[in-house]
Amino acid sequence: MSAAHARFVVFVRAQQARLFALVTLLLTVVCNPPLAHAGDIEDFQAARALYDAHDWPRAIAAFEALVGGETPTLESQPLVLESRKYLAAAYVFVGREGAASDQIERLLLAEPTYELDPTEFPNEVVQLFDRVRQRLAERRETQAERARLGAEVERLTAENAAMRRELEGERTVEVPRSQWLVQIPFGVGQFENGEEGLGWFFAGTELLATAAFVTSMILYQAYVNEMHDLEMFGRDLGHIDQVNMALRILNVVNWSSAGLLAAFALGGVIQANVRFSPTRIVHVPGRVSVELGPSFVGLTGSF
Repeated sequence: MSAAHARFVVFVRAQQARLFALVTLLLTVVCNPPLAHAGDIEDFQAARALYDAHDWPRAIAAFEALVGGETPTLESQPLVLESRKYLAAAYVFVGREGAASDQIERLLLAEPTYELDPTEFPNEVVQLFDRVRQRLAERRETQAERARLGAEVERLTAENAAMRRELEGERTVEVPRSQWLVQIPFGVGQFENGEEGLGWFFAGTELLATAAFVTSMILYQAYVNEMHDLEMFGRDLGHIDQVNMALRILNVVNWSSAGLLAAFALGGVIQANVRFSPTRIVHVPGRVSVELGPSFVGLTGSF
C-alpha cells in the first residue's frame, strides 16, 4: 500500500467517525428529553461547520454564544455537552488551554462518564481531557476524604460529649466494705453496712452504758475510801449504814451498766457481721475515682 493510499484511508475513516458521531448526536437529541428546538440544532450545526472548516475564532464565537455563559442558551443537554467539547478543542487550537480546561470540567461535572473519541481529536485535546478528568477524580477523592474525616470528627465529638455527660452526671460506684470495721462496737459496724439508724442506736446505748459504768466505778471507789476513813477514825454507825447502802446501789449499777455495755457491744458486732456485704453501691455526682489501699478505701471526686 502506497503512502498516498494510506493517508486516503485514514481520511475516510476520520470522516466516517465524524459522520457517525453526528448521526449519534442527532439521534440522542431527538430521542432524549428535553427535546431541542430546531433553532438549537441549526445553531449547533452552524458552529460545528465553522469548527470543521478550522475557522477557530468564528467557531469559538459561535460555541460561546451557545454555552459560553453561566447558563447555556441551549435547552438540550446532549447539545450542551457536544458544544462544550468542540469549544474546548477550539480553545486548544488557539492556545487557550485554561479556557479549554474550564469547558471540559463543566462537561465532566455534568456527565462524569463522558468519553472522548481519540480518533476525532488530536493528542493535545485528548491529553488535556484526560488531565482534567484525573484532576476531577482527585478532587472528588479529596472531598470524599474530607467528608469522611468530618464524619469521624463528628462521631468522636459526639462520643466525647456522651462520655463527658456520663462523667459529669451521677454515677453508680461499687465501693468495697471493710471486714475489720464491722468488728468494732459503738455502731461502727452498722455505719459501715450503711444502717445509720442502727448505728446511732448502738452508739448511743453503748456510750450511755459506758458513762454509767465509769461514773459508778468512780463513785464506788469514793465511797470505799470514805468507808475506810469511817472505820479508822469514826464510829458513826448511822453514817456507816448510809455508806454501805450507797456502795450496794453503786455495785448494782456498776455491774448492770457493764452487763448492758457488753450485751449491746456483742449484739452490735453480731448484727453487723450478719448484715455484712463485701461491697456497697454509692451514687456519686461528678468525676469519681476509687482509691484502694491495704488499710483504707477512699472516694475522690469533683462536684
